Amino acid sequence: MRHALSFAPARYQESFEGLTALQAPNLQIVAKFVARALTGKDTPALKELRLKALREERNYFRPAYETEVDFRDDQWRTLCTPKEDHCYFGLFDNGRLIGMMLATKWEGDDTGQTALWGSAYIHPEYRSNNPLSPYYGRKLGRLMYEVREKWTREHPRFKRSVFYIRERNQRCREIHENKGAEHVYTEPLRPHHKNNPAGPWYWYERRFGQVAAHQKPLSNYIVRTLGCV
Repeated sequence: MRHALSFAPARYQESFEGLTALQAPNLQIVAKFVARALTGKDTPALKELRLKALREERNYFRPAYETEVDFRDDQWRTLCTPKEDHCYFGLFDNGRLIGMMLATKWEGDDTGQTALWGSAYIHPEYRSNNPLSPYYGRKLGRLMYEVREKWTREHPRFKRSVFYIRERNQRCREIHENKGAEHVYTEPLRPHHKNNPAGPWYWYERRFGQVAAHQKPLSNYIVRTLGCV
Protein backbone atom coordinates (compact mmCIF):
# COMPACT_ATOMS: atom_id res chain seq x y z
CA MET A 1 0.00 0.00 0.00
CA ARG A 2 1.43 3.39 -1.01
CA HIS A 3 0.80 6.66 0.69
CA ALA A 4 1.88 10.26 0.40
CA LEU A 5 4.33 11.89 2.76
CA SER A 6 3.81 15.54 3.59
CA PHE A 7 5.61 17.72 6.10
CA ALA A 8 4.16 20.77 7.76
CA PRO A 9 6.68 23.47 8.78
CA ALA A 10 8.82 22.18 11.67
CA ARG A 11 6.48 19.21 12.03
CA TYR A 12 6.43 15.61 10.96
CA GLN A 13 3.23 14.52 9.30
CA GLU A 14 2.13 11.65 7.11
CA SER A 15 -1.22 10.89 5.53
CA PHE A 16 -3.00 8.61 3.09
CA GLU A 17 -3.93 11.46 0.74
CA GLY A 18 -1.95 9.97 -2.15
CA LEU A 19 -3.90 6.71 -2.35
CA THR A 20 -5.79 5.94 -5.52
CA ALA A 21 -9.32 4.58 -5.56
CA LEU A 22 -7.95 1.26 -6.83
CA GLN A 23 -5.59 0.95 -3.88
CA ALA A 24 -8.22 2.02 -1.38
CA PRO A 25 -11.88 1.51 -2.36
CA ASN A 26 -13.03 3.49 0.69
CA LEU A 27 -10.83 6.43 -0.13
CA GLN A 28 -13.12 8.85 1.67
CA ILE A 29 -12.47 6.93 4.91
CA VAL A 30 -8.79 6.12 4.51
CA ALA A 31 -7.77 9.56 3.35
CA LYS A 32 -8.71 11.23 6.61
CA PHE A 33 -5.99 9.52 8.66
CA VAL A 34 -2.94 11.62 9.51
CA ALA A 35 0.11 10.87 11.66
CA ARG A 36 2.07 13.81 13.00
CA ALA A 37 4.19 15.06 15.87
CA LEU A 38 2.12 16.15 18.86
CA THR A 39 2.35 19.61 20.40
CA GLY A 40 1.33 21.08 23.72
CA LYS A 41 -2.15 21.72 22.29
CA ASP A 42 -2.67 17.95 22.06
CA THR A 43 -2.09 17.42 25.80
CA PRO A 44 -5.71 16.63 26.80
CA ALA A 45 -6.07 14.09 23.97
CA LEU A 46 -2.75 12.40 24.81
CA LYS A 47 -3.68 12.19 28.48
CA GLU A 48 -7.01 10.54 27.67
CA LEU A 49 -5.54 8.02 25.22
CA ARG A 50 -2.48 7.12 27.29
CA LEU A 51 -4.49 6.52 30.46
CA LYS A 52 -6.86 4.33 28.46
CA ALA A 53 -3.91 2.28 27.21
CA LEU A 54 -2.35 1.93 30.67
CA ARG A 55 -5.69 0.99 32.23
CA GLU A 56 -6.87 -1.53 29.65
CA GLU A 57 -3.61 -3.10 28.46
CA ARG A 58 -1.48 -3.27 31.58
CA ASN A 59 0.41 -6.35 30.41
CA TYR A 60 1.95 -4.46 27.50
CA PHE A 61 3.06 -1.27 29.25
CA ARG A 62 5.80 -0.79 31.81
CA PRO A 63 4.43 2.36 33.51
CA ALA A 64 1.52 1.86 35.91
CA TYR A 65 -1.88 3.49 35.44
CA GLU A 66 -2.01 4.17 39.18
CA THR A 67 1.10 6.34 38.86
CA GLU A 68 0.22 8.41 35.82
CA VAL A 69 -3.44 8.99 36.65
CA ASP A 70 -2.18 11.38 39.34
CA PHE A 71 0.11 13.36 37.02
CA ARG A 72 -0.39 17.12 37.16
CA ASP A 73 -1.44 19.03 34.06
CA ASP A 74 2.06 20.48 33.67
CA GLN A 75 3.56 16.96 33.71
CA TRP A 76 1.26 15.91 30.88
CA ARG A 77 2.11 19.04 28.92
CA THR A 78 5.84 18.31 29.32
CA LEU A 79 5.29 14.80 27.94
CA CYS A 80 3.35 16.13 24.98
CA THR A 81 5.60 19.06 24.03
CA PRO A 82 8.31 18.20 21.46
CA LYS A 83 11.97 18.93 22.21
CA GLU A 84 15.24 18.28 20.42
CA ASP A 85 15.53 14.86 22.09
CA HIS A 86 11.88 13.99 22.75
CA CYS A 87 8.74 13.74 20.65
CA TYR A 88 5.34 12.07 20.88
CA PHE A 89 3.58 11.17 17.63
CA GLY A 90 -0.13 10.74 17.14
CA LEU A 91 -2.42 9.06 14.65
CA PHE A 92 -5.59 11.04 13.96
CA ASP A 93 -8.93 10.06 12.48
CA ASN A 94 -10.58 13.26 11.29
CA GLY A 95 -8.93 15.17 14.14
CA ARG A 96 -9.53 12.54 16.82
CA LEU A 97 -6.38 11.08 18.41
CA ILE A 98 -6.56 7.29 18.03
CA GLY A 99 -2.90 6.26 18.27
CA MET A 100 0.34 7.30 19.94
CA MET A 101 4.04 6.53 19.77
CA LEU A 102 7.15 8.02 21.44
CA ALA A 103 10.79 8.71 20.63
CA THR A 104 12.97 10.14 23.39
CA LYS A 105 16.54 10.10 24.65
CA TRP A 106 17.29 6.86 26.48
CA GLU A 107 18.71 7.55 29.92
CA GLY A 108 20.45 4.17 29.89
CA ASP A 109 23.10 5.46 27.46
CA ASP A 110 25.08 8.32 28.96
CA THR A 111 26.57 9.21 25.56
CA GLY A 112 23.14 10.40 24.40
CA GLN A 113 23.41 8.47 21.13
CA THR A 114 20.45 6.16 21.77
CA ALA A 115 16.78 6.97 21.28
CA LEU A 116 14.18 5.05 23.27
CA TRP A 117 11.13 4.09 21.24
CA GLY A 118 8.00 3.20 23.14
CA SER A 119 4.40 3.88 24.15
CA ALA A 120 3.06 2.43 20.91
CA TYR A 121 -0.72 2.10 21.02
CA ILE A 122 -3.67 2.22 18.61
CA HIS A 123 -7.28 2.25 19.74
CA PRO A 124 -8.60 -1.35 19.42
CA GLU A 125 -11.33 -0.51 16.92
CA TYR A 126 -8.72 0.78 14.46
CA ARG A 127 -6.27 -2.12 14.61
CA SER A 128 -5.52 -3.72 11.27
CA ASN A 129 -5.26 -7.23 12.78
CA ASN A 130 -8.86 -7.14 14.02
CA PRO A 131 -10.98 -8.94 11.34
CA LEU A 132 -14.12 -7.30 12.75
CA SER A 133 -12.74 -3.81 12.20
CA PRO A 134 -13.58 -1.86 9.02
CA TYR A 135 -9.86 -0.98 8.98
CA TYR A 136 -8.70 -4.60 8.85
CA GLY A 137 -5.51 -4.84 6.81
CA ARG A 138 -5.10 -1.07 6.46
CA LYS A 139 -1.87 -1.03 8.52
CA LEU A 140 -2.61 2.40 9.94
CA GLY A 141 0.16 2.02 12.51
CA ARG A 142 2.70 2.19 9.67
CA LEU A 143 2.02 5.92 9.41
CA MET A 144 3.30 6.51 12.94
CA TYR A 145 6.21 4.10 12.58
CA GLU A 146 7.48 5.91 9.50
CA VAL A 147 7.10 9.39 10.94
CA ARG A 148 8.90 8.36 14.14
CA GLU A 149 11.73 6.72 12.22
CA LYS A 150 12.16 9.80 10.02
CA TRP A 151 12.28 12.06 13.07
CA THR A 152 14.94 9.83 14.68
CA ARG A 153 17.08 9.70 11.54
CA GLU A 154 16.92 13.48 11.13
CA HIS A 155 18.31 14.01 14.64
CA PRO A 156 21.98 13.12 14.07
CA ARG A 157 22.72 12.74 17.78
CA PHE A 158 20.86 9.42 17.62
CA LYS A 159 22.87 6.58 16.10
CA ARG A 160 20.44 3.86 17.17
CA SER A 161 17.13 3.20 18.86
CA VAL A 162 16.32 0.76 21.64
CA PHE A 163 12.88 -0.59 22.48
CA TYR A 164 11.25 -3.51 24.22
CA ILE A 165 8.30 -5.66 23.15
CA ARG A 166 6.45 -8.38 25.02
CA GLU A 167 7.25 -11.92 23.87
CA ARG A 168 3.61 -12.58 22.97
CA ASN A 169 3.37 -9.52 20.74
CA GLN A 170 4.66 -11.50 17.78
CA ARG A 171 3.19 -9.18 15.15
CA CYS A 172 5.00 -6.13 16.48
CA ARG A 173 8.27 -8.04 16.82
CA GLU A 174 8.06 -9.24 13.22
CA ILE A 175 7.42 -5.70 11.94
CA HIS A 176 10.60 -4.43 13.59
CA GLU A 177 12.70 -7.47 12.69
CA ASN A 178 11.72 -7.07 9.05
CA LYS A 179 13.05 -3.50 9.21
CA GLY A 180 16.42 -4.65 10.52
CA ALA A 181 15.97 -4.54 14.30
CA GLU A 182 18.11 -7.01 16.24
CA HIS A 183 16.99 -8.84 19.36
CA VAL A 184 19.79 -8.13 21.85
CA TYR A 185 18.42 -9.06 25.27
CA THR A 186 15.55 -10.87 26.99
CA GLU A 187 14.64 -9.24 30.28
CA PRO A 188 13.95 -11.77 33.06
CA LEU A 189 10.45 -11.62 34.49
CA ARG A 190 10.47 -10.15 37.98
CA PRO A 191 8.73 -12.17 40.73
CA HIS A 192 5.64 -9.91 40.72
CA HIS A 193 5.33 -10.37 36.92
CA LYS A 194 5.76 -14.14 36.79
CA ASN A 195 2.13 -14.68 35.81
CA ASN A 196 2.06 -12.07 33.06
CA PRO A 197 0.51 -13.88 30.05
CA ALA A 198 2.32 -11.57 27.65
CA GLY A 199 5.69 -13.08 28.60
CA PRO A 200 9.05 -11.37 29.18
CA TRP A 201 10.27 -8.19 27.50
CA TYR A 202 12.35 -8.66 24.36
CA TRP A 203 14.80 -5.77 23.90
CA TYR A 204 15.72 -4.69 20.38
CA GLU A 205 18.30 -2.43 18.77
CA ARG A 206 17.93 -0.58 15.46
CA ARG A 207 21.02 1.18 14.14
CA PHE A 208 20.98 4.36 12.05
CA GLY A 209 24.66 5.30 12.10
CA GLN A 210 28.10 4.37 13.37
CA VAL A 211 28.03 3.92 17.13
CA ALA A 212 31.16 5.07 18.97
CA ALA A 213 33.75 2.29 18.99
CA HIS A 214 34.35 2.57 22.74
CA GLN A 215 30.73 1.80 23.57
CA LYS A 216 29.91 -1.50 25.21
CA PRO A 217 27.32 -3.91 23.76
CA LEU A 218 23.80 -2.59 24.19
CA SER A 219 22.89 -5.49 26.48
CA ASN A 220 25.42 -4.16 29.04
CA TYR A 221 23.60 -0.83 29.20
CA ILE A 222 20.24 -2.57 29.49
CA VAL A 223 21.38 -4.76 32.37
CA ARG A 224 22.86 -1.76 34.17
CA THR A 225 19.72 0.32 33.67
CA LEU A 226 17.37 -2.43 34.88
CA GLY A 227 19.56 -3.37 37.82
CA CYS A 228 19.58 -7.00 36.65
CA VAL A 229 22.33 -9.40 37.64
